[in-house]
Amino acid sequence: MQRPEARSVGKLALMSLTLAALAMIHFTDYYLIKDDRIATIQFIRLSPLITVFGAVGLVALINAWADSFGAQKGKSRIASFANAALILIAALWGVREARKPDALFHFGISRYAEQSSSWINVCRWIRSNGPRDAVYLTPPGANGFTSLAERSNVVDFKNNPDGGLYLGQWFERLRDLAGGTLPNGRGFDNRQLFNKSYAALSAEQLVVVGKKYSAEYAVLPKSSKTDFEVIYKNDGYRLVKLPIRE
Repeated sequence: MQRPEARSVGKLALMSLTLAALAMIHFTDYYLIKDDRIATIQFIRLSPLITVFGAVGLVALINAWADSFGAQKGKSRIASFANAALILIAALWGVREARKPDALFHFGISRYAEQSSSWINVCRWIRSNGPRDAVYLTPPGANGFTSLAERSNVVDFKNNPDGGLYLGQWFERLRDLAGGTLPNGRGFDNRQLFNKSYAALSAEQLVVVGKKYSAEYAVLPKSSKTDFEVIYKNDGYRLVKLPIRE
């Protein structure tokens, strides 16, 4: 006998498959076709709903199994216990992930621009004192320069092009700031790898990259060994003037 929720679960499965297909179309245009008219629709933004629909389908499956098991064993409350266990597991996992030092999400609201760190402080200084029409070299793995400093930089890892047309240029700029070779880490692990490669650039390399992209200033991490005119310095970064003028 077909269960009453089977039709609804089937619709969720169909919607999930449709969203998965749209996400694949997005990736195909972004990486292969590079036409941009499809990618700019941003079908990929809907992909988190696949997980939501899958979770609802899983709960329905557990309920069906629990009802069947309960009818056979006389344990009618097993469905409630199973759902409660799922909620508890999800809550514990969320708390565990949010408590990690490098967590990508957390409970509560914390404005990035209002936090205090050596990176945010150098960006604030540039916003208040740096030339507005200048282009800056910045550590590729550091986030938020264009927002925090309200200035233009050459590239960073987080701000990838919103379409496939300029993906090649984005990779080229990242490659230049990484010393000629892109790191091969997984996802956001590349941020630290990019910053390490950027910090290892020689003075000559920085000047060459600066000339290529008309960048007159560079934000260098403390580990950088180059010797340029220092305009601002804190415990983690220094803003320097690049000698790129002919």
